[in-house]
Amino acid sequence: MEAIRRSKLHLLEWLMADPDFILQAVQQDGLLTQRQYLKLKSESDPEKQIINLLDSVMGKGQHFCEKFISILQKDEVQDTYPNLRMWDSPRHPETPSVASSCGRSVIANVEAGGGSTVVCPVIQGSTGSISFSVNVDSGPSGNSRANKHMSLDKQQFLKRNWANLVQKIKCVDDLADEMRGNRLNSEMYSLIMACNTPENKMRKLLEYTITTKTASEYLFTKLCRSQYYIMQDLIS
Repeated sequence: MEAIRRSKLHLLEWLMADPDFILQAVQQDGLLTQRQYLKLKSESDPEKQIINLLDSVMGKGQHFCEKFISILQKDEVQDTYPNLRMWDSPRHPETPSVASSCGRSVIANVEAGGGSTVVCPVIQGSTGSISFSVNVDSGPSGNSRANKHMSLDKQQFLKRNWANLVQKIKCVDDLADEMRGNRLNSEMYSLIMACNTPENKMRKLLEYTITTKTASEYLFTKLCRSQYYIMQDLIS
């Protein structure tokens, strides 16, 4: 996920040159539902198409991000977007290696953060001086994040982040489908789907759900699962 996030601007620049091709490739590999695909296709702005595509993929979790990176590594995709060949994707990270000829010295800084893994370098055939400075920021553990979610007032969170959620959440149709018959009755669902933009749909969805604590908690959980990175940014 971090690989896509860090390279988002580059991917946006490269993929928006032919958004239809990458949308078809992603949809054929099952990363998008038919509804999501048609919604992205209906967007007239290529930049928004790719932004929404990347947000959708990252929101689906690590497995989907890895599948997306695999698609970007296919020959036919890289033939369409040649700059992808220069992209250093860490999906299959190689073990770092440093070689030094006799009498040479090598100094390297190794840093990791946000729960990353530090891989021990392999040094072969070296008689010189090699020094590594390793700085590790382990970041919050999964348990600490879970505890933070448990103690969070979901209803107040949705109210406080109303504007951000309206602007950032694009998969409102899928959320409404999942909540239909559970936290949304048929009339609420129809009124949400009748809205002409994702922003208006999200406003209406929030309007219906923040009225009760249970509905707020249900929507919060759905958002954390489908829009993981967006929610983590808002929570932290």
